[in-house]
Amino acid sequence: MFFIYLFFQVIREHGGIVDDCYSDRITHVLCDTQMTDIFKLAVKDSKRCVTANWLNDCLNRKKMLPPWKAIHFPVYAYPMPTTVCKDQVVAITGFEGKDRIDVKTMLEVAGAKYTGFFSRANTLLLCNRLEGEKFGKAREWRIPFVNLQWLSDLILGRVEGVRNYASPRYQQYDLEDPFRIDSYQNIHLLQPWMVPLKISPAARKDFIASHASQGDKRKHEPTSPVGSAAKKQRKEGEDWDGTITVDPHRAPPRVLFTGIEPKIVKELTRKLERLGGQVADSIQTCTHLVAAKVSRTVKFLSGVSVCGHIISPAWLEESYKSRYILDETNFVLADKEAEVTFNFNLKESMMRSKHCKLFQNLIFYLTPGVKPGIDMMRDIIESAGGRVLISRPSLKNIMVIRKNIASTAFIVVTCDNDLPSCRDLFNDHIEIHNAEFILTGVLKQQLDFNTFKYYGKVG
Repeated sequence: MFFIYLFFQVIREHGGIVDDCYSDRITHVLCDTQMTDIFKLAVKDSKRCVTANWLNDCLNRKKMLPPWKAIHFPVYAYPMPTTVCKDQVVAITGFEGKDRIDVKTMLEVAGAKYTGFFSRANTLLLCNRLEGEKFGKAREWRIPFVNLQWLSDLILGRVEGVRNYASPRYQQYDLEDPFRIDSYQNIHLLQPWMVPLKISPAARKDFIASHASQGDKRKHEPTSPVGSAAKKQRKEGEDWDGTITVDPHRAPPRVLFTGIEPKIVKELTRKLERLGGQVADSIQTCTHLVAAKVSRTVKFLSGVSVCGHIISPAWLEESYKSRYILDETNFVLADKEAEVTFNFNLKESMMRSKHCKLFQNLIFYLTPGVKPGIDMMRDIIESAGGRVLISRPSLKNIMVIRKNIASTAFIVVTCDNDLPSCRDLFNDHIEIHNAEFILTGVLKQQLDFNTFKYYGKVG
């Protein structure tokens, strides 16, 4: 519903009219798939059928143009038949910025699995040019590579030839426009763009009335105190007109900030909201953690376990300049000094956290004196999939846990001052560690049962 409301607002802001139902006065139909009854009726009536991607790109160019990319047209089926791209693991090379986002969107619509890296597990490489490290590896490993025409054909329903990777059609590179559309093959979709629009008298009347009303508002705005204040606010607080590109296949980012000055957070929040994103309610619902550097705060350590991305503020700054949410790959937080200090690699830690929860099937008891505090430690542990007990179980119950799950399934986290209370646990070889088992473990996303362990009896 958020995207629908946003599209309504943007279309109206730029002079368009949005109707709630199909009728003769409709000129354009915004839809995702060719399988709906509305699409079939619109084609029969020679209406222009487009997607939200077309709307976004026209707004970016500030000009309404005929569709020039496959994703500007509704796909022939969504979701796509599973047999078309089943088991396809695709990487891309030679596409940057908005083009790269569009290619990823097309792959998602086609049902293929996209990887930002290239390995022997990939089944296909999508190339813009026959160059680069990924292309070199594709030839070495004998993995097929094709141009973007292959994916465009797939999106538009030409599935019969998509397995023929060696076709000359799919082996043309360094093209002036890799997104080009074959007009002959898609004549039924392009035909409505070859004739002038037919605008009904009722629609023309509404359009003229709407623009006359807006003209009156603009005419009186400068002499109105309210209008002057609004104009001043726009001049001081806004450096672009609000036209944004929204990926309809991607949920709005939910963002939290850590280690950044409040004044900067306020400005970044403003830009985030202009881009259609929102501030997350908690770290558990956060998709993007924005940080200036690596820190061992509760928010950062929890974010390593639950957030999809930990990125620098430059991601929001550059997205704001580009008028759309940029791919996060080029904005992963880099803090070499901290990585050397704590002997870890953030990118590797994030990959491990996506594979499985670090503390899955582990049960913890925290003694009262643990720092940075039981509540903070609980948040970090639970974010990593662990469970924290409020009170220490009996030795009998601890043995049941170890027997039913694993010998290391129950872990006590304590400190030097609390060691006397753990005296009885040493005799039964219970896992007893200091807080670094949690803090360093989460940062590295690795379990280390040796380095931070307490050994022996307490005198």
